[in-house]
Amino acid sequence: MYQQGSNDVLRLLSDPELEDLLQLYALKSGIDSFQYLLIYTQLQWNKKLREKHIDEQDEKWISFRKKFYTHVNGDFRKYGTYVCLHQDLIQSVTFHTWQPNCNELLECLENTNLIQWKNEALLINVAPECSEIVKNLVQRKGGAIRRARSCQGLIFKRTNSLNFNKTSIPDGYELGKVQEKHADLIHSLWANNKEGSLDYIRGHIKINKSVGLYEASSNELVGWIFQNEFSGIAILQVLPTHQRKGFGRILVEALTAIIAETERIPVTAWVVVGNVKSETLLQKVGFERAVVYEWIQLENVANKL
Repeated sequence: MYQQGSNDVLRLLSDPELEDLLQLYALKSGIDSFQYLLIYTQLQWNKKLREKHIDEQDEKWISFRKKFYTHVNGDFRKYGTYVCLHQDLIQSVTFHTWQPNCNELLECLENTNLIQWKNEALLINVAPECSEIVKNLVQRKGGAIRRARSCQGLIFKRTNSLNFNKTSIPDGYELGKVQEKHADLIHSLWANNKEGSLDYIRGHIKINKSVGLYEASSNELVGWIFQNEFSGIAILQVLPTHQRKGFGRILVEALTAIIAETERIPVTAWVVVGNVKSETLLQKVGFERAVVYEWIQLENVANKL
């Protein structure tokens, strides 16, 4: 039975409760944990969206509004149990608990009506010990797995970020923030672009940290990088005409330094296991392997019925 007035096993956490959850993860898992960083970033985004007076129903900003839930009859302060749902073009789902048998979390996943098991949901950061349980649950819920990929989470400690020597910028180039006028270019070259994702790029430019590499003479943007929802680095791109010049490393180092200097958190990055090129670049800068989680993309079964 759920609490009176509730029709789902999941209960939405308020911002003050999310602040409490953040502090719990800082104490239990440390600020290096990806769970802490996910909650931290969402709270920062919530603050920035309020400051810009952006309506909560404005769909152009839906990419920056993850919602955190816990068991309606539970106390998140005991096990840190949460389910994070994000509804964009597809739904993304991530979850965590400290409970050894995961019973509270599994009851949430099993009984909620809020997860789109049959409609291309993306399950993010599934821990290895939970992988088979979650995959069996997908089948029980009538879903199907399109692809499951192991992803390597890497961390650059903030103390290292404050002390490392950055690569010199070649003559004729300069660094600056990415400008909104470049959104179309960035979106057109982004490997993960899709219908509607241009607003995601524009949003990152407006409220997130970013670094662009410009030709000084023409002010042409030739490379860029953004801070993502784990307060890490993402969407790294250098124009084909300017590749193999070390610009990727310069961009990674620049954004890493900015995050370290302005926020009291480590810097993170995700790469698909086996992506040797990207991982090698990050390790040269000083990133270290931290965790391996699985990202599970579900099929759109609903349209096949």
